[in-house]
Amino acid sequence: MWLKRICTVIFLLGSVSEAKIYLWPLGIKVRAERNQDQNLEARWSDIPSLAAGLRIENWLFNLETSQYKNSSSDGNVEIKTTYSDTILGVGYSLFQGEIWDIFGTAGVGTFHQKVKTTIGGISTSNSSSDESLFSVGAEFIFDFNEYFAVSAGCRFN
Repeated sequence: MWLKRICTVIFLLGSVSEAKIYLWPLGIKVRAERNQDQNLEARWSDIPSLAAGLRIENWLFNLETSQYKNSSSDGNVEIKTTYSDTILGVGYSLFQGEIWDIFGTAGVGTFHQKVKTTIGGISTSNSSSDESLFSVGAEFIFDFNEYFAVSAGCRFN
């Protein structure tokens, strides 16, 4: 199983009395993966990741989805990959300041990967079935006010 580190910087919107509803319309995610030479490469999400969350006291619950695309070619061979994941996560506030929190997080979800290889004009495609995904990590949330917050986190899948 691949171990991947995913770091995010997301902007949160929303608040409802004791519970806060967060919407992540501008998530920026990067994955660290090994390439064919076994060197680490950063892979940025193609579209902003989309997520929604609910915070009740010290607990944070969220659902997020993201997609990554990559293409490489040496002139004779072209390889295109698409990776997408969906994660249902839960976090607990481990450290609290007046306007910030640091959460320990865990999540479960699924991922799907598709690879298209073209050699000499002939293409083949392979696709994985939906595979299980487990994650652990940490997330920092800074509440600017009742309606706007910024979050940054890192997790291992």
